Amino acid sequence: MADYSAHLTPELRRHCNLDVLPYPRPRAATVEWTHFAEDLRDADVVHLQHAYPFFGGMHPVEDRWPSLLQSLRAPTVVTIHEFDDQPRLGPASGVPAVWYKRWFNRRAFCPRSISHRITHSPLIANQLRELGVPASTISVLPMPAPSVDPRSPTHEECRRELGLGGRPLLVIIGFLARRKGYDVALAALRELPAEYLLVAAGGEHSDDRTGTEAWLKAEARRMGLSERFRITGYQSVEDLDRICRAADLVLAPFESMSASASLAFAQARARPIIGSNLPELMRLPGVEHFPVGDSGALARGILRLMADDPRRCGLAEAGLAHARESSYEGFATAIVAIYERLAA
Repeated sequence: MADYSAHLTPELRRHCNLDVLPYPRPRAATVEWTHFAEDLRDADVVHLQHAYPFFGGMHPVEDRWPSLLQSLRAPTVVTIHEFDDQPRLGPASGVPAVWYKRWFNRRAFCPRSISHRITHSPLIANQLRELGVPASTISVLPMPAPSVDPRSPTHEECRRELGLGGRPLLVIIGFLARRKGYDVALAALRELPAEYLLVAAGGEHSDDRTGTEAWLKAEARRMGLSERFRITGYQSVEDLDRICRAADLVLAPFESMSASASLAFAQARARPIIGSNLPELMRLPGVEHFPVGDSGALARGILRLMADDPRRCGLAEAGLAHARESSYEGFATAIVAIYERLAA
């Protein structure tokens, strides 16, 4: 999210006077959240970025979001980056998770104090409408892709720098999350020749308490893949750029998803992607698809693409063209039009 904001902020400042205020930590004292809300009161428009961990997760008491909304006076835009309605990982109260999450999401996203909602996902937009959010207050804007320095090192140069030799490199980008299908990727890796290497280019989110990294390492040991699987931990943009460019294929074996900044990152670097056939991925140009959860199909797809240079190049070029069309410049222009309408 910090990288997303860093790209968006200068583009917005071309059109409006913008102050960027970082949120307090979710478990910060109430007075810090009160001061934060007071700092927003002179704005013509307030624009909040929403992800559950920013405000205390889905805990009914620790969640700071409702009180923040109640304290705002200016027209308020909310970008909704994720929508959790999955039945797993429900509250400990014994209330069925589906019912609880529907109540929680209505409390979060339906208040009339939210003037407009932005999402990067048609799926999330549909979920919001099903909650009762008026369609006229929702805009679906494609996930923007960052511009890339044309002087950046090439695929071959990055491979040499990382000492890969002739080993094919498969990469999954971003924070570790079970919904990204790492277990499917590991099962596929087991079916590939021994020289294939899989890298999880990222680490656990600081607010993730599900033990994803330990689980992944245990899965790799169980499958006998510890020598062929690496978890890098959190990477700077420069290091992530190098790993991404070195990849022969970027994997996206998601089991569920909305939009993905990590795939926009890969497409901006002209990397071919193979991903599951979820609706959000099916809509994304430059992606080869396989059935969700089918590790055998993923393995066969990887081998087929690695043997087909023209197909890999075609995927990379289609993804790069999409990334160039989905620029932060155009994204900012669409957002400012919303600001102007609300301020008027």
